[in-house]
Amino acid sequence: MNPMKRYVLLAACVSLLAPSLKAEDIFVIATPLPQDVPYVREETTAFGQTIDVERLSERFTTTEEILRSASGANVRSIGGLGSFATVSLRGASASQCLVLVDGLRLNSPNGGGADLSKIPLDNVERIEIIRGSDSALFGEGALGGVVNIVTRDPGERPSGSLASTWGGYGAREYRVDVASPLWGPLGASLNLARRRADNDYVFENNAGTEFDPRDDFRDRRRNNAFDDTSLTAKLVYKDEGWDLRALANNYRADKELPGTITFPTPQAAQEIERDTCSLSAKARLGDRLRLAADLGQVEQDDTYTDPESNTTALSSSATLTRQAALNLLYRAEGLSFKPGCVYLSEKLDDLDVGGKARTTRSLVLRSDLVHDPVSLMATFRREDTTSFNPRWTYRAGVAWTLPAGLTLKASLGEGYRLPSFYELYYDHGFFIGNQGLRPETSVSWDAGVDLDREYFGLQLNAFRHRYDDLIAYILQSGYYYRPYNISRACARGYEVYAWLEPWEGVRLSGNYTYNQMVDTTGEPNRDGNQIPGIPRNAANVQLDLSRTLCHVRLGLYASCSYTEGNFLTRANTKKLDNRRIVSAGLNLGLFKQFSLNLEVKNIFDTQISDLRGFPLEGRSAYVTLRMCL
Repeated sequence: MNPMKRYVLLAACVSLLAPSLKAEDIFVIATPLPQDVPYVREETTAFGQTIDVERLSERFTTTEEILRSASGANVRSIGGLGSFATVSLRGASASQCLVLVDGLRLNSPNGGGADLSKIPLDNVERIEIIRGSDSALFGEGALGGVVNIVTRDPGERPSGSLASTWGGYGAREYRVDVASPLWGPLGASLNLARRRADNDYVFENNAGTEFDPRDDFRDRRRNNAFDDTSLTAKLVYKDEGWDLRALANNYRADKELPGTITFPTPQAAQEIERDTCSLSAKARLGDRLRLAADLGQVEQDDTYTDPESNTTALSSSATLTRQAALNLLYRAEGLSFKPGCVYLSEKLDDLDVGGKARTTRSLVLRSDLVHDPVSLMATFRREDTTSFNPRWTYRAGVAWTLPAGLTLKASLGEGYRLPSFYELYYDHGFFIGNQGLRPETSVSWDAGVDLDREYFGLQLNAFRHRYDDLIAYILQSGYYYRPYNISRACARGYEVYAWLEPWEGVRLSGNYTYNQMVDTTGEPNRDGNQIPGIPRNAANVQLDLSRTLCHVRLGLYASCSYTEGNFLTRANTKKLDNRRIVSAGLNLGLFKQFSLNLEVKNIFDTQISDLRGFPLEGRSAYVTLRMCL
């Protein structure tokens, strides 16, 4: 979307919403206590988690920061605010985790996983996380799990807010949110956000020798700034028997790319523009029938430049993903059937790869049986993809609700991922594609227990994932790399999520994940070893306090995260230090319409790095002022 179209869209939405806004007494309170729940609304038999994002509206946070604290999730970033970041679940790679926005997939057909930094939170209501192989319901790419980001609907009353954040390393964020009913059952919302940061933080440069401190020195990260803008408009029509939605988002970013600490790229830069739009309609056809239709498109242009590079001075890639789905739901006395069909089209136009395209057609049948106290779910899917054999996948789950808020659950499912366009066709520099690649596959099972009481809750589950035909790059004669389906891995472990609310306004929550993600390829120097980059132990603890003092709402919060050091080599001979990050903040509700949030992240200035050669920022402080209109 060019700048003129963007401003026309902004002006049109404001002109529609502004007359509906009225001066009302709106009380802004401190950041409310978390209402996160250890399940997903539409998948009650699956092992998942729903994170309430709206409760964080007074804070300065990002999608990657929220997911980093989720049970079973592993977020990896290459830099500070706005830098490329991905999420994986239960040891799967980022490419094996499917990321959706309102059901529309954001994973690029080029591979590499969805970039979380391109998903601002200005209009997000909640984030749903499903752990486990679930290609039967969501299609290819869902080997390790699914992250579905759900946007916020306009409310029944006019509302609006302005927010601004100032922070360390030149961080700035400005947000405008307006929502209102227009006429009758039609409502609209508009969200505009802009962020920027210099990211010129100081770090300890080890000169590429992690275990030799003699050559370490203090250094400053350079060519690491970014500037992005996100504009979102949403229309919702809800009437008897009808639910119609339209969503449009334009995201644009200019990012500097500093490279690794041993091979810096002082002039490399990236320009990104992504346009996302979707339409959905749900209709009631009598007492037992529902019809749902969805259309969506994601168009993205990436341009990379590096004048000093000998091999990649200019790289340009444009991708277009379109999807359509039609579902019929029949419900009768606890039994439901949901047959449907899905169409997915992926296209690539790349300077190095050329023009490529593929389509996938799917037939899906889901059935649910709820006979109190037992719930059963089964899903079957057949997918036909260009140049690949047809594939069947399944998922089944059971939940048994017992007295005293106790639920026993178990699930079993399959997943698979198609080779990306780059893995199939790329031919530039030291990498060459392989058109003979097969899809990666997985099988997973889970079993556990949920306990939900008035003052505390607990989720404990064990899991096992088997990954086959994993794609790995192998050095060839002539000093270039080519991908092959030669790797296997197995992840097994358990996850614990718990919360305690002993008094009103006091809540303690946390999670712990043990993930033994081992290589089962069979090679002597790596078989049975932990996969590099996957921590075996990870834990998060969060404390939230809320009180009213002298008519001022006061909120205090603190968090601590622990991550065991990752192995750097397949032979597990080198390992990073364990990581402990402590953050804390204060939120004040002032003068009915204002809130002030003060936060310090990484209080003890711990030197951290998700990927070798890419240091992250140390201690940073942020001030956020928010005003309701």
